[in-house]
Amino acid sequence: MISSSRAAVTTARILKGKAYKAYVKAYVMKDGKKSYVKTSPTIHAYTSGGNKNYTNAKSVTVKKKSVSLKKGKTYKIKASVTKLQKGKKFMPSWHAPKLRYVSENKKIATVGKGGKITAKATGKCKVYVIAVNGARKAITVTVN
Repeated sequence: MISSSRAAVTTARILKGKAYKAYVKAYVMKDGKKSYVKTSPTIHAYTSGGNKNYTNAKSVTVKKKSVSLKKGKTYKIKASVTKLQKGKKFMPSWHAPKLRYVSENKKIATVGKGGKITAKATGKCKVYVIAVNGARKAITVTVN
């Protein structure tokens, strides 16, 4: 028997002006044993109340919302991040990258750490550009 789980999120003891990280681990129960099947990207964020040096991303902007590619061709994503509070820095890149890239369907299109999309097979999928705190934009990729 395979069953799915429910996510439980608690906010007890979350303090203002502190840094937190979170991720979701999905699992299935098979023969009474828990088997993890997927882990979400880790999100790093500062709670309200401020941090004297760092700020969260307010939004992610991409130059193109959709891209059409032929199989085997590539496209480099041009993206930027807007700060929530001007005059402060983003979390250091050694701790977490400012932007991450995730393909919804790696059989259709893959995306590298630098944002280079490679068309793999005919179809349509989304590639997400994700800021360190979870702010994101989607790009629709169509492969012909």
